[in-house]
Amino acid sequence: MKNKILFFLITINCCLNAQPLQEYFFNNNFNGTLGGGPLTQLLSCGAALGSFGTQSVTTSAGFCSNSTAFCFNAGGGLSYPNTSITSAYSINVFCKFSALSGYTRVIDFSNGTSDNGMYLLNNCLVLYPTGYVGPCPYFNPNVYYLFTFIRDGVTNVISVYVNGIFFASYLDSGNLYRPATSTSPIVFFRDDNVAPCESQAGCISYASVSSSTLSAAQVNTVWLNICNTVSTCTATAGSSASVCPGQSATIGGTPTAVGGSGTFTYSWTPSTGLNNASIANPVATPTVQTKYTVTINDGIGCVRNDSVRIYINPLPTVTISPSSTICPATSKTLTAGGAVSYTWSPSASLSSANGFSVIASPSSTTIYTVTGKNAGGCIKSATVQITMGTNPVITISPNSTICPVGSATLTASGATSYTWSPSATLSSANGVSVTASPVATTVYTVSGKNASGCLGTNTVQVAVTVNPIITISPNATICPAGSATLSTSGANSYTWSPSATLSSANGVSVTATPAATTSRA
Repeated sequence: MKNKILFFLITINCCLNAQPLQEYFFNNNFNGTLGGGPLTQLLSCGAALGSFGTQSVTTSAGFCSNSTAFCFNAGGGLSYPNTSITSAYSINVFCKFSALSGYTRVIDFSNGTSDNGMYLLNNCLVLYPTGYVGPCPYFNPNVYYLFTFIRDGVTNVISVYVNGIFFASYLDSGNLYRPATSTSPIVFFRDDNVAPCESQAGCISYASVSSSTLSAAQVNTVWLNICNTVSTCTATAGSSASVCPGQSATIGGTPTAVGGSGTFTYSWTPSTGLNNASIANPVATPTVQTKYTVTINDGIGCVRNDSVRIYINPLPTVTISPSSTICPATSKTLTAGGAVSYTWSPSASLSSANGFSVIASPSSTTIYTVTGKNAGGCIKSATVQITMGTNPVITISPNSTICPVGSATLTASGATSYTWSPSATLSSANGVSVTASPVATTVYTVSGKNASGCLGTNTVQVAVTVNPIITISPNATICPAGSATLSTSGANSYTWSPSATLSSANGVSVTATPAATTSRA
């Protein structure tokens, strides 16, 4: 294996114009290649010296090979004699830990006071003191992982790779994760202060350090050159999806294995909203945007993680015209808002079943529903009631006849307000009761409106008759105590006056017995 990795070094040395990888293979010593100074073993918290030997190396991708390794005890560590690294670096560490409980140091950047560095906290990667990075949980005890930390000296971005695959990135804007100086040691597995005992026992089979930044392809090549035979597996959480509130999406995929058992177990976190957190393709019905992470395990050391996000699209806020009352044979425009497309029902009495604005012409009281869909495909409905009013039944004074220069009172009922026409010969154009004084026979129309605004009409005729032409007996002369018969024509009824010397005050013919000359009317 060592010769294989050395061949890789020759390959990348031609491509890098800065410090090449200084590698350590732990073949019974701590000496480095390409001028790298020897590592120094550190002990604290009662740790005993570690030992070199041959390890059967199993990675998260399966069995790797037998390889030389240095195994250290809890409290033990290694110090790298830094001579050039300040801002930019590439650090590879191929190691395992016997247990993952609490903080377990991977790299500590020595400044004598702080604990800034890369840790495993239980089974997750932590950049202390800022917090977790990458998928969590992820790591298992007694499994070798290639940890790669690459810091760009210009952008201050730290790219983390695990087993040659990009894992996470972090912007080190506060310069927390770099040596204090170009001569400050870099410590593996232990703090640069001896008092804390946040370290675990484990083994290391390969390490490399450089002030250059490796490319993703070069990191992957480091990984491929570490193992002679690798069993690989992949986890697929599926593609991100967007759903509406209350809707579901199937997540996950089919894992693959090369050289593994192919018998996978699954663990999805969080389990909230999943119908089953232990199957390959659960159905997710989250109530809020959720990132689901699946961890698969093939039972022989291959453990993989992948994540998928389920986004929750908001429902539209659908607005609609307020409920209203219309009169028979009339229409109402209904307008909706808050979405991008609309469907109306029942559509039989609508001008259209689609669109933000439609015309409703119901024959009876109807509740209309509009369903709006937003850009995210989510729908919500709103309703409006169109109440069918009734036209009022207007009653009015009966037809009447008046004499010339006479008048008639006209009265209407059955509504709440009235308008009369023609108004020229009326005392008013409005009101329950008006006085008509036509000069000729006239038909008057009254329009009555009820509380719903619906209209009813009725008509009445006021006829204007002509004055009769009265004829009467000619003047007569009588003797004292005599009488004369008076007769008239031209009318239907007659009244005579003065009536004191008449046989009657009414009638077509009366007898007059005046004591003196008298004019009768």
